[in-house]
Amino acid sequence: MKKKIGIVTFWESNSNYGQILQNAALQFYLRSLGYFPETISFKIHSSDIKLSIKQRLERIIRDDVSIWRHAKRRLKKFFNLRSRSIHIKYSNEEYLLNRHFDHFKERYICYTHKLITTVTELKDLNKDSYIAFITGSDQVWTNAENDYSRQCAVLLSFVNNGIPRISYAASFGRNKIIDATEKKMYEQELPKFSAVSCREDSGVILCRQLGREDAKLVLDPTLLLSSTDWINFLGLPIKHKTDQKRLFIYSLQNNDNRIIELYEYFKLKGYEIDYACSASCKESLSNCELTIEEWVQKIREADIVLTNSFHGTIFSVNFHVPVISLAKLDVSIDSAGNRRMYSFLNEINMQDYLIREIRWKKIDELITYNVDWNKVDDYINRMRAISKAFLIDAIEG
Repeated sequence: MKKKIGIVTFWESNSNYGQILQNAALQFYLRSLGYFPETISFKIHSSDIKLSIKQRLERIIRDDVSIWRHAKRRLKKFFNLRSRSIHIKYSNEEYLLNRHFDHFKERYICYTHKLITTVTELKDLNKDSYIAFITGSDQVWTNAENDYSRQCAVLLSFVNNGIPRISYAASFGRNKIIDATEKKMYEQELPKFSAVSCREDSGVILCRQLGREDAKLVLDPTLLLSSTDWINFLGLPIKHKTDQKRLFIYSLQNNDNRIIELYEYFKLKGYEIDYACSASCKESLSNCELTIEEWVQKIREADIVLTNSFHGTIFSVNFHVPVISLAKLDVSIDSAGNRRMYSFLNEINMQDYLIREIRWKKIDELITYNVDWNKVDDYINRMRAISKAFLIDAIEG
């Protein structure tokens, strides 16, 4: 009989490379242990959450981001998109299909055959055929308290008693609990977990504040695999050698003016530039549409990576490629949505590579600085051992 493990995470994207790779990585490692992992095909994306006007106002008031910054961010995005609309080719099926995400999913990730659309179907899942359930990675614990179906999924409330519930590298995506409703929800559900872990230190602190003193810090699933593991897993080709300096830019959205400024900077420095954007509408400077395997290969072959993506950052580090990580502008560099990159880069003494505002002297220093990759590897290898041990202990009890 197969030792099946159910996974609840984000799984639907046809544009977010990191989302799909973290899922593939967790399944890869679980298979290496002799288990049969299966991602539950249940839609949990936060965009489906329906909030009342009162709830929206409460969320803004209690958020890590101030009301003024919320308004400023909205206005900036609106005017930025309007001013650059003539340069943007809006998405169509061909644009997204070029990435072949579906092909990657079919090849590397196992899903439940049936698409599950309701809580009733989730509860009717043949749970007794699974030996454990895992929630994570990614920001599965963001904004769950106002959507019962999402809450039921990401907190594994649908799982029968006696079957281990595990959080692996789950993320809140912020530094604090929003309100009493959310606090009550986690205080009620977290004690039911067999083991709890988060991928950033702020998440561990929150879990401990909510009563799980045993919460552990672990690596994102993509770091369970070494660079060699990824090369073998994805069958990546030999690195293409060239004397030309290469920059790879990966952006999650297409309205970050800092990327445009840095694009011109590196162009003047003589870099060959490949630019991929996850956004559903094409960035004017973007010059390549990549499959997931090609995306990893571009990072591997780059001399330096520029990104505002967490997974773009950690893949670069895993392949020993210096990375300039662009933090969100509307919060401090060590809080809220920036915490995941700050937490990781701070541990490996690369916190200077996380920047909010462009200072050209600092950029000049970063592209000439030699990273001590031995120290980076020491941390990752130590945490990789801790993370793997956590999963084994959590599953086998």
